[in-house]
Amino acid sequence: MTTDGWLRAGLRRALPAAIALLLVFATVGLFVLTSTKERSEATQLAESDTLLARESISFQAEREIEALQKLAADVGLRSLSDGPLRARFDVFMRRAGQVQGLFIVDSKMQPRFSVERSGAEQELARIPRNLLEPTADKVAMVERPIATATFQGSQGPSIALLVPIPQNSSSRQFIVAVYSLDRLLDQMVPWNLAQDYEFTLSDVTDTLRVHRAAAGPGRGVYKHQEPLELGGTTLLLRADSVHGAPGWIASVLRAGIASLALLLLWSLWALWRDHQHRRAAERLANEEASLRRAIGDCTVIGVSARDLDGRVRYVNPAFCRMVGYDPQEMAGQSPPANGWLPPLNGEYRRHLEQRTNGDATSHAFETQLVRRDGEIFPAAIYDAPLLDGGGRQVGWTSSIVDLTQQKQIEERERLQQERLQTEARLTTMGELTSSLAHELNQPLGAIASYLAGSIEMLRQGSEDRTELAAALVKASDQTQRAGQVIKRIHEFVRKQAPRREHVRVADVIDSCRTLIELQAKREAIQVEILPNGTADTPVFGDPIMLQQVVLNLTRNAIDAMSTSPPERRRLVISADADATGVTLSVRDYGPGVPERDAERIFAPFYTTKSEGMGMGLSICRTIVQAHGGRLWFERRDPGTEFVLWLPKAG
Repeated sequence: MTTDGWLRAGLRRALPAAIALLLVFATVGLFVLTSTKERSEATQLAESDTLLARESISFQAEREIEALQKLAADVGLRSLSDGPLRARFDVFMRRAGQVQGLFIVDSKMQPRFSVERSGAEQELARIPRNLLEPTADKVAMVERPIATATFQGSQGPSIALLVPIPQNSSSRQFIVAVYSLDRLLDQMVPWNLAQDYEFTLSDVTDTLRVHRAAAGPGRGVYKHQEPLELGGTTLLLRADSVHGAPGWIASVLRAGIASLALLLLWSLWALWRDHQHRRAAERLANEEASLRRAIGDCTVIGVSARDLDGRVRYVNPAFCRMVGYDPQEMAGQSPPANGWLPPLNGEYRRHLEQRTNGDATSHAFETQLVRRDGEIFPAAIYDAPLLDGGGRQVGWTSSIVDLTQQKQIEERERLQQERLQTEARLTTMGELTSSLAHELNQPLGAIASYLAGSIEMLRQGSEDRTELAAALVKASDQTQRAGQVIKRIHEFVRKQAPRREHVRVADVIDSCRTLIELQAKREAIQVEILPNGTADTPVFGDPIMLQQVVLNLTRNAIDAMSTSPPERRRLVISADADATGVTLSVRDYGPGVPERDAERIFAPFYTTKSEGMGMGLSICRTIVQAHGGRLWFERRDPGTEFVLWLPKAG
C-alpha cells in the first residue's frame, strides 16, 4: 500500500471518530448552554417575581394606609358616635382581612374605642410599651402613619400601624391598626406567585418570621430576597421557588446521542411524515373551519368577533338579522361606529372599553340595541377572549341574545302574578260576604231609624232643634262607619299597579283591623293586637300587598281554630322591631300544623282545606320575598305562630 493509500485509509478511520467527538462536544456544549440559560432565566424570574410580590404588598398596604388616614380625618373632624364609627371600622376590617384589630387610643396609649376580629384577643395589650410609645412620639412629630417593629401577637408575628387623628385641641389621639404578618402574607401575595414560591416575611433580625407555602416548601435552588417597607418599618421578603434543578440531564444526553446517530435516516422520514401531517392538518383545519362557519351560520344566537383594537372581523347571519345590517357594512368597523349601538348608551361603551382592555367576565351584560329601522330591543351580551392556535389572545368574541321574547314572558308572568294576588284578595272578600252583610246591616239600620225619627219630628212640627240635630249627627256617624268598611274593602280588592313607599307595620295592621274583626266575629274568636312602639319603624313596600299577607295569615289562623273549644279561640297579632327590621307574628291556638304538612305548607296548590286553592301561603311568601323579607312558621303549644320579617327602610 502506498503512502497515499495509507493516508486515505487513516482519514476514513479517523473521520468517524472525529465526527463522533464533534457530536459529543456539540451535545455537551448544547446541554451546558441550555442549562446555564435556564438557570439564569429561572434566577431572573425569581428576582422579578419577588419584586412583583413586594410591589403588590406595598401597593395594597399604601391603599390601606390612605384609607386609615381618611378614616382618622373623619374621626377627628366629624366626632362620629360609636354606632357610625363601629360601622366604618367594620367596613375597613372586612376589606382588610390582615388587620386583627382597630383601636382609638389617647396620648397615654389608653384605648378609647376598639374593634377586634373574631379569634383576636386583646391585641392592643400585646404590643410592647417600649415599641408603642416611641412610635407614637414619632407619629406626633412627623404627622404621618408609622409602624412599630414586629412583636408576637395573638395570631403570630405582627406589627402595629399608628395613624394620627387630627385634633383641634392639644390632646393627641391615634388609630392603631394591628396587622398579622401571617394573614398579610396570605392575602397580599398574588395567588399565581404563591403557587410557584414559598414566601417568607421576617424582621431584619430574622427572629420573627411567617411562611406561606401554598404549593409546598421551596427547593432552595432559585431564591431571592427583597426589603419591604411598611409604614417606615423594614421587613425582609424572601421567595424560594418550589421548582428544583432539572432532573432530566441523563435523558437529554441519551436522547441527543441516539438522535444524532439516526439523524440522516430520520430526517428523510421526518420530511415525508411532516408533509403528510401538513396535508392532513390542512384538510382537518378546512373541515373544522367549514364546520364552525356552518354552526355560526345556523345558530339563532348572534355572534361577532373583533380584534384587540375593537374592529369587527366576523358577524354571523343571526346577528345580521338581529340588527338589520349586512356583514360588509359592519366588517372593519369599531362597535361605537355601527348604527346598532344606541348613541347615548355610555354604559355599554364603557363596557366595550373594559373588554378591549382585557377585563373579561363570565356574566352577561344587558343593554339595549337598535335595529336598522330604529327599533330598540333588549339584548344580553357575553364576551370571551379569542385565542389563536398558540393560546395567545388576538381579540374578543361576543354572543348576543335577543331578550325581546324573554322580557315579554317575564312581563306576562308578572301580570299573571298580579292577577293571582288580586284573585286571592277577591276570594278573601267572598269568604267574608256574610260577615260584611251583617256588619253593614247594623249601621244602615241605625241610619234608617234616625232618619225616620227625624222625618216624624219634622212632620209633627217639633221645634226642638237640639234633639233633631242629635239624631242627624248619629245618622252621620253610622254613615261614616259604613263608609269606612266599604273604603277598606275597595282599597283591598282594587286592582292597581304595585307601588313602593315607606309603610309602618302598625298602619298595615290598623288598616286590616276591621276585616280581621269581621272574620273573627263569625267564629266567635277573640282578637288581640299587640304592636308595641317599635312597630312604628318604617319598612319599604306596597301597603296593599302587605295587607293581603296579614289578612291571609289571619284568615288561616281563624280557620284553624274553627273546631277549637271556645275558651281557646284567641288570635294574637304582635309586632316588634330591631336594628335590622320589623317582625310581625300571627299566633293561633288551634291544633297546629301536622308533621306531614310542614315541608309542603308553602308549596303552590297545596292545601289542607277542603275548599282551598292552595295559593294563599305561596303568594304570601312570594310577596314577602319580593320585599326582601322572610316568612316562616313555628310550632307552639298549643297552636301555630306564623312569623313575618321585613327589612327596615333605608
